[in-house]
Amino acid sequence: MLGEKMNVGRNWPALVLLALFNVVLMSRQTLAILYLPAGLAAVLIYLQPRLVSFLAWLMLEEVLSPAKLVGLFLGFSGIVAVSVGSLLGTMPPLGVAFGMATALFWAVGTVYFKKVQERVSTLWSVAEPFLIGGVFLAALGLVLELWSRSRGREPLLRVGCMCLWAVPLSLGYSGWGSCGLARRAGLQLTLSLSHL
Repeated sequence: MLGEKMNVGRNWPALVLLALFNVVLMSRQTLAILYLPAGLAAVLIYLQPRLVSFLAWLMLEEVLSPAKLVGLFLGFSGIVAVSVGSLLGTMPPLGVAFGMATALFWAVGTVYFKKVQERVSTLWSVAEPFLIGGVFLAALGLVLELWSRSRGREPLLRVGCMCLWAVPLSLGYSGWGSCGLARRAGLQLTLSLSHL
């Protein structure tokens, strides 16, 4: 896991897809929480393990034993029972849709990683999608959010801007660790943000 090469040139399509499913599209969970109580949104989003089992069976040809099938049926039944309120008008259908979509995107990202795990670096397949997705979502937020709404939030914006130094710093640490200098020097890398 440590010291693996990034191979961005060869792996960029996989890294972009991982960023899309595991960061950008999964961020829809925030919209689910906006429309639903947090507990209900969490129940819907955690439909993901059941979807992973089903998608792994379809895409990776993993075996679904009778016990797994019963578990999947019970899990899906529970989600249906919780979601029926949106059909009855007691919950916003949009919130339920965002929660279930988040679970689906997260499941697709999980199964896709399993499919490409042999050719991508484990550490970089986590770090790069968060970097790619984070930059995309930050740019989208800067474009879509009205700066006039930010009145009174200047301290929050300043803290957010101060944290931007963490991206190049973490890339530097990652590059240093991946080239093996940290292991040769016998050092353990830690990043302390306590001075913020």
